[in-house]
Amino acid sequence: MNAQEATIGRRDVATGVRNVALTRALAVTRMNSRQWMLFVMPWAIVLVVLWAHAAILAIIRSQGVEIPDEGFNGVGSTLFFFSLAMFASITTQHFPFAMGLGVTRRDFYLGTALTSLCTGVVNGVLVLIFAQIERATDGYSVHLEVLSVVYRVTDSAALVFFSMVLLTMAFAALGVFAGVIYLKWRANGMFTAALILAFAAAVAALLITWQRGWPAVGRFFVDTPIAVLLLAVPAVLGAVLFGVGYRMMRTVEA
Repeated sequence: MNAQEATIGRRDVATGVRNVALTRALAVTRMNSRQWMLFVMPWAIVLVVLWAHAAILAIIRSQGVEIPDEGFNGVGSTLFFFSLAMFASITTQHFPFAMGLGVTRRDFYLGTALTSLCTGVVNGVLVLIFAQIERATDGYSVHLEVLSVVYRVTDSAALVFFSMVLLTMAFAALGVFAGVIYLKWRANGMFTAALILAFAAAVAALLITWQRGWPAVGRFFVDTPIAVLLLAVPAVLGAVLFGVGYRMMRTVEA
């Protein structure tokens, strides 16, 4: 075997290894996606609350009471916090099971990241659909804004879609990170992480107040291009959380 044949052989082996890893990652994604609550439950909550709120406003108006020209309901944030909780649950429950089936930590992590991407795409598509329904019906005829509020930030449907994908993935990364903390240090680790986070937030708020920096914080959000806030910030946060979580998971015992 000459050098060229050896090189080709090594490439074939490397390609085979990558294909096996991708196959295992996709298998993990399919396993995670069987958790139907991941996709159905948050939207069920959003739609039930949305339509209940709209029905209440319609009844109030039918009784001769004037309703505001603009109404807002923040139940849309359920999509993100449910993603956090579900991916924490997926990490704590599916990781030991996957290890028992011979899946590597890298394959599990890649498959879970792909699951978060799928969840983000579903959220992005449905937000665009229901936001358009809200706009077309004038907030279900009662001036209600739940999902169409995103168009107060930007008129770009593409920006709305990709920001929903990245925000969902960022919260999923936080959920995976929390799950890894639990797997590594159990309840004590979760309580300690929550305490550290609360302490850091309190110190930051005190320092900003002491330095009279809140106007600068406000200017940051006003002056920063909207694409940076909606795309770059969640992308960076998600990448950091996924990266740190993966490094920690390499030392977790299955």
